[in-house]
Amino acid sequence: MGSRVFIYAALWLMLALSAVNCGNQKVDNGEFVCCEGNPHAKAWDDDTECCSAYAFNPKLETCCNGQVNPGFGSKNEHSQCCETQSFDNRCFECEKSRGVRPRYDFRAQTCCDGDIVNLLRNKTCCCGNKAFDPTDLVCCDGKIIKRPKDIPGDCCNCGLTLVDLIIVLDSSESIQSENWPKMLDFTVSILKDADIDDDEVRVGVLSYRHNTTVEIHLDDYHNRDDLFNAIQSIRYVRGSTATGDAIQRMREDMFDFRHGDRPNVDNVCIVITDGDSDNYTHTVDQAKLARDNGIHIFAIGIALKNLTELKNIATPAPGDGNVLSIDDFDHLESLRGKIFASICTGTPIINVYEPCGEDFFNPQKETCCNGKPQPLVAEKTICCGQKSYDNSKQICCEDELNDRNAKDITCCGKKAFDPEKALCCEEKVAPRAGPEYTECCSDKFAYNPKTEVCCEGFVAKAFGNPKKDTGCCAEFSYDQRCFECSKGKVRPMFDWECQICCDGTVHNMTLDPTCCCGAELFNPKDEICCKKELRKRQGDELNHDCCECGSALADIVFVLDSSESVDLSNWGKLLTFVEDIIASADVDTGKTRIGLETYRHNVTVEFHLDEHIRTQNMIDHVMGIPYVRGSTNTADAIENMFDVMFSPKYGDRPNVPNIAIVITDGLSDDSESTMEAAELAKAEGIHIYAIAVGLKVSAELRAIASDPWKQNLFTLENFDDLVSLRAQMFDAIASACPQSPRQCPTKPCGSKQYDPRTQVCCNGEPQPLYQNEKFTMCCAQVSYDKRTQMCCKDKVNKIPSGAKKPVCCEDKAMDPVHAMCCAGDVIPKSSPDADVCCGSSTYSEKTGICCEDILYQNKWAKDGACCVMKDGSTEVYDTRCYDCINGTLVPKYDCAFQRCCDGVIQEITSPSSCCCGKKAFDPEDQICCDGKLSKRKPSDIPDCCSCAKNIVDIVIVLDSSESVSEVNWRKMEEAVEDIIGAAAIPESRFGLLTYNHFSTIRFQMNTFVNKQELLDAVDNLPYIRGSTDTGTALETMRGMFNPKFGDRQDAPNFCLLMTDGESDDYDNTIEQANLAKKKGITIVGIGVGLKNATELRNIASSPADENAVLLKDFDELKKVTDRIFNDLASSICPQNPKPRCRTPCGNSSIDEDMEICCHGVPQKKIAGEDTKCCGYKAYDPDCFMCCMEEVLVSRYAGKYTECCCRVAYDSRSHMCCGNNILPLVAGDDTACCHNTTYDTTKEVCCDNFIVQPSYGAKNTDCCNGVSYDTRCYECVKEEIKPKFDTEKELCCQGKIDKKQFDERSCCCGPEQFDVDKSICCEDNLFKRPKGGEVVCCGGKTLNPKKMVCCDDKAARRRWGTDTCCCGRKSYDQNKFHCCEGKINVKKSDKDTCCCGNKVFDGERQVCCDNEVNDLAKSGMRNSSICCGKKAFDPTKEICCDNVVRDLNKDSSTACCENKAYDPEKSKCEQGKVHPIDGGCTGRKYNPKVQTCCNGWINNETFSDPYARCCFDRAYDARKHVCCCNGNLEEAFAGIYTQCCYSFAYDARYQTCCDGQIVDKPYPTAECCCGRQAYDSNHEICCNGVVNPCGTDKVKCCDTVAYDPVLEICCGGKLYPRRYGEDTFCCGDVAYTPMLAACCGDRIAYEKKINMEW
Repeated sequence: MGSRVFIYAALWLMLALSAVNCGNQKVDNGEFVCCEGNPHAKAWDDDTECCSAYAFNPKLETCCNGQVNPGFGSKNEHSQCCETQSFDNRCFECEKSRGVRPRYDFRAQTCCDGDIVNLLRNKTCCCGNKAFDPTDLVCCDGKIIKRPKDIPGDCCNCGLTLVDLIIVLDSSESIQSENWPKMLDFTVSILKDADIDDDEVRVGVLSYRHNTTVEIHLDDYHNRDDLFNAIQSIRYVRGSTATGDAIQRMREDMFDFRHGDRPNVDNVCIVITDGDSDNYTHTVDQAKLARDNGIHIFAIGIALKNLTELKNIATPAPGDGNVLSIDDFDHLESLRGKIFASICTGTPIINVYEPCGEDFFNPQKETCCNGKPQPLVAEKTICCGQKSYDNSKQICCEDELNDRNAKDITCCGKKAFDPEKALCCEEKVAPRAGPEYTECCSDKFAYNPKTEVCCEGFVAKAFGNPKKDTGCCAEFSYDQRCFECSKGKVRPMFDWECQICCDGTVHNMTLDPTCCCGAELFNPKDEICCKKELRKRQGDELNHDCCECGSALADIVFVLDSSESVDLSNWGKLLTFVEDIIASADVDTGKTRIGLETYRHNVTVEFHLDEHIRTQNMIDHVMGIPYVRGSTNTADAIENMFDVMFSPKYGDRPNVPNIAIVITDGLSDDSESTMEAAELAKAEGIHIYAIAVGLKVSAELRAIASDPWKQNLFTLENFDDLVSLRAQMFDAIASACPQSPRQCPTKPCGSKQYDPRTQVCCNGEPQPLYQNEKFTMCCAQVSYDKRTQMCCKDKVNKIPSGAKKPVCCEDKAMDPVHAMCCAGDVIPKSSPDADVCCGSSTYSEKTGICCEDILYQNKWAKDGACCVMKDGSTEVYDTRCYDCINGTLVPKYDCAFQRCCDGVIQEITSPSSCCCGKKAFDPEDQICCDGKLSKRKPSDIPDCCSCAKNIVDIVIVLDSSESVSEVNWRKMEEAVEDIIGAAAIPESRFGLLTYNHFSTIRFQMNTFVNKQELLDAVDNLPYIRGSTDTGTALETMRGMFNPKFGDRQDAPNFCLLMTDGESDDYDNTIEQANLAKKKGITIVGIGVGLKNATELRNIASSPADENAVLLKDFDELKKVTDRIFNDLASSICPQNPKPRCRTPCGNSSIDEDMEICCHGVPQKKIAGEDTKCCGYKAYDPDCFMCCMEEVLVSRYAGKYTECCCRVAYDSRSHMCCGNNILPLVAGDDTACCHNTTYDTTKEVCCDNFIVQPSYGAKNTDCCNGVSYDTRCYECVKEEIKPKFDTEKELCCQGKIDKKQFDERSCCCGPEQFDVDKSICCEDNLFKRPKGGEVVCCGGKTLNPKKMVCCDDKAARRRWGTDTCCCGRKSYDQNKFHCCEGKINVKKSDKDTCCCGNKVFDGERQVCCDNEVNDLAKSGMRNSSICCGKKAFDPTKEICCDNVVRDLNKDSSTACCENKAYDPEKSKCEQGKVHPIDGGCTGRKYNPKVQTCCNGWINNETFSDPYARCCFDRAYDARKHVCCCNGNLEEAFAGIYTQCCYSFAYDARYQTCCDGQIVDKPYPTAECCCGRQAYDSNHEICCNGVVNPCGTDKVKCCDTVAYDPVLEICCGGKLYPRRYGEDTFCCGDVAYTPMLAACCGDRIAYEKKINMEW
């Protein structure tokens, strides 16, 4: 008994020890595994593991992120996870964004147990790693067998093969307890052949009545015997029949991965029941949901009379194969075979795809088009190339799809078209304007053969019978009855000047003007031609001279402004306006063609004239034009309009009026270019209507519109007003004139005649006209097109491509953006900022300097200069610090106590000094590193100011001549790689060139930025053999040291030359080496195997012993490369210390930063570094200039001021003759003759005393102070004697002939003419018109009653005697005023003074350095003072070095150069504002009682806002004014005190003229006449003399004012107009043609008047 108790206790203890907690229960850890608190039986014994909260067998399954998945491979070795899903890695892969993806094309292949196999034709199944067609075969137990008849033909595997199976058992009331064991036995018998132990089949069991019970989950049992025992143990629990709930529980709960359901494994359910469910609808719905989830359902009914519900539960199959029925429970066993046969798993893959080229397609949804799958789009989908289409909606044209938008649409090449609306021309669609357009012209146009012809691809007008009478000449048509084609141009077969061709009939033009009406001539003054019939003019036809009526033929181009100011809402209104115009035009009939362009900062052609022939298509295009904003480039828009839009290429028709409609709401970006473009367009015959929205009439708008501008310019307040213009635009287009009257112009050209429509006259020679006169210019006797050519010294040059503003370089043209003119040669710019020539090269003054035609590096930009030293070498120096005197650099500072660092003077105390930026320091214990001072270290280079940063620019030059050889070339290459490898990049920059008989730059110093790129570039350099041109290589190397190629200003320049022989040209080599060394390049030469080292030593920089390295062979390069680079880098001392010195000035020394030495006298630099000396005085060159080296005069004319002895004058208007200042009478052609000036082109100076006429430089001589023509006269005993009989003969330019016209004979060049019938102008002879007198104007004639001669150019005398000349233009002196050749509009009667080329009102405005400014207070002349070009109010502003600053008590009351500052808070030193720190240029001062002015200490202060500095002196602005040259003047007139250069004056009673103070004769005398003040409203200035004037005396004759109605000025002399308007000048005398005849500049004879009556 005791032993038994012990045994029980031991067993209990063992059980207790094996029990563990799992969640809320204890389980036996030998039988269970605990997964996150959930106990699971060890179904696979020790192979059972956890996957999150679930158990699984890792040999058969895979755990993926907490979810159990099937395994792949015999040992699960091919399983991988993709998120929560497993996959076979032999056939699949995981993509992050797309999940598991096949490694094969699923449309043609599948995966069978890791092998990728091709799909079979119809259906494909896998059996192991083999594929088969399941139609006749099936896979059973891993083998493919013939499919038994009782196995359905839509599955792959027979029986229970790899399936998850759930059996749903009905345990309702009707089953009864005795039948329950029969159902369990039947369940077990079904599973006898299932492979449960190997996990091929998983089984779950559910029982149900009115509720459901999960008896066994799919993952509960993996052992066959355990599963069967569990099934047999299921209890019978009665109830009703909730079949629907059971199916729902099966779907939602049991087929779940958490309970063992496996992905990619077939799900099968067997429902066994003996009665209808409680809820038929719910049951059927749940069964459908289960089937939709892929669950295959078998339904077994026992003793059921109605199988309807059962059939709706089971998966549909032929013959209801998935529904089984028996009469009672005893026959269940008979169903086992049927069930086993029916459970056929594995869905076959149906091959729906077929091959399509290299792709596949689904015939049910797609079609194959030439190897490319395309969707089915219609019942009869057709292919077009590789696209599918619906033939009812589209048409295929040569593999291109087109919409079928017309009934009879057909193909034309790749495009479809409607034959009623277009033609097919050379496989391109050409629109038809109407049914009569039946012929093609090239591939672009359709035309009417009855009215048009085709000429070289362009449609042109037909004449007469088109086939018989019309010919083509290039792209133009012509009437063959009147014209012919010669050399590509249409030429008349009649006298074009005097005849006209009307419909094939040639007429003499006897009427002027002349028009054609059919074949007849008529005068358009009273008649007009309508439909080839003449009738009287009527209505509006009386207002124009157009030959024809009612044609409405027009080519129209709209030019629309889409700039920023238009905005989107107005853009729509603008397009609507254009739409209305188009709708009213005859577009469809072909009479009107319309094009359109938009513009902002650029121009966009929306459509050309020939693009739309249908109104609706054009309107659709217009309404779709987008609004694109920008600036207002009207000039380019107009130029594109006439140059591109109106061209035959884009549909412009000959003989059809051209109309442009320009619509804008703002002035253009470039008004001058816009007006020029408009003139060119109008010169081409284009009629321009300008519509301005929100703008006032301006010169630009008037220039855009055609004349008369009042009829062609429309101004609107806003875009809404466009509606009001529609009717006017309709009428303008409808009245377009198709034929204008013709006239017959011919003009003389020397001895020839020319046609001004096609020619120009170039110095007596007719030349071709290029489009129009605006584009045509003369160059000597040759014409040229100024758009593409230019004239340089009588030679025509082509304008360089892309040049916007080309210029001449002697006789060559150049683009100043890319080239410069150097000594008459065009030299390309070395860099974009190059602006100076140096020999045959160019450079920028910022980085270089030219010394004796050699370019040197310049560190000081504009402050650098050259100094040729006494030893002949050249040094570049900082002009802020030094002067170059007699080959010596003399410091501008006291070298004993100061140092100049980057232009800044610094105090020094040590024996030697260095600069660190702008600071000076003692190099004994300090050193400058990276622009900062630090304590000197033992490793620093001794006696060097700066740290050696190893910053260096190196160019390596390699000799690749014949003697080097390929093997040694590679050794040189390795040596270069070693040098680069030892260098620090980018501190060191490398360039490389190789040479033989020519040089090749392999790379520049800025080509590569890292070491590896450099090494890669050097590796495998090509070895190209040749001779040894070392000189050219050194010249090329020198050019590589350029900032644009990476040369740094602060980096030393080195050249490393490797060579094995002497050069081909010793002299050139040494010369090029010296030029490189002069440029500051240190040359290190390596010579290999040289027999004579002389040349290498002369090439190398000194000392040659260090810089000329000699080696025996190329193998020695390895030994020296490291040393060479280290020597280059470490021996660089960027700056050496300088010892102290002094700068003497007479008996004293000066502070060169603040003083200047003038003839040994120290003077203050009153203009800073710009200060100059005049004798012993210093002066500001902006205010004064020095005359006779001792007299200061005002620089009143700026850079044009020059000296005449001790007096200044304006060289633009005067010159110095002896000691007299005289006016220029002929500009640059003026010269001196004793005390007068003369025109050298027309006069000579005889005996250096008397001005006489000139007869040509070679033919003029003087005789006793009188000039004569040596060809016709001679000087005999100081008397001029003729060489001919003056009574009977005439001498014309040395040609002596008998007088041909008696006393009327006169010379014109070498020929004679009748002075009564002709007139000679500059050797050009013209006939005198009847009934009127003409005079010469340059080389042409004019009627002086109607015209006026302005600078040799005729201008209309539109304003009678009030007409004046301004340059080459005439103007009304009552409304305009001429200033320096520019016409200005008088805004008021007081606009009478000139300011540069502008006019101004002296009561409201003030002139400052040629710029007009408004007075601060109108009517108060002294309310504003000039500050450079700006005027300022001295009560509110202050002028600092020609810059106006606000006068602010708290911040700015004084000036420091061009900056304002508060003297109480700041100080001014050397032009810079500094905070007050008690120091003034290094000297201490007390700001409370002292003022620091530009580095000078004043022992007084003044209160704000009146404290000022006048250079070095402080002053009170209420008591003094600061004038030019730092001159402090007393403000004796208070606020009316102003400066005239250095001196003050009372502006109420005085003014400043030509740099001198002059008294005003009256307060209104605000203008200057030389050095006199005058009132321009009541006086006139004539050549420096003031004359009183009124309404009569309005012109000048020399120095005298006169009334042009009563007097006439001839050669500077006044004569009364005795003969009224018939009074003219002949030379310097007045005459009338009624009484005398004028021959040139003399009276030929006086006419005899018949006094009989």
